[in-house]
Amino acid sequence: MKTLLNLTKTLVQLQLLKTAFNARAYPKVVQEDVFSEGYSMSDETYSKKSFVYLRTPSSIARLTLERALRHEGFNVNGDYNPSGNTAAVQVSYFKGWHHDE
Repeated sequence: MKTLLNLTKTLVQLQLLKTAFNARAYPKVVQEDVFSEGYSMSDETYSKKSFVYLRTPSSIARLTLERALRHEGFNVNGDYNPSGNTAAVQVSYFKGWHHDE
């Protein structure tokens, strides 16, 4: 399972993110202006599964991003909001939103 750091490094390579970060830095970094215009990130942790939700400017951009992430070996949930502009990517467990429920 790829980590949040692996994901953010890939997003930097795709020029969607200015700097890579790990789970420890995540709460502070996502509130800064680190994403390319039209992109943002949120997360959910369900039991021991953590997902990162990447909002894109359009459904076409989402499909392109999902394809690139799959190519890099990420577990992308293509069934999540299939006609929308948000990609769901599973990463290794971290204490994200709802981790304590």
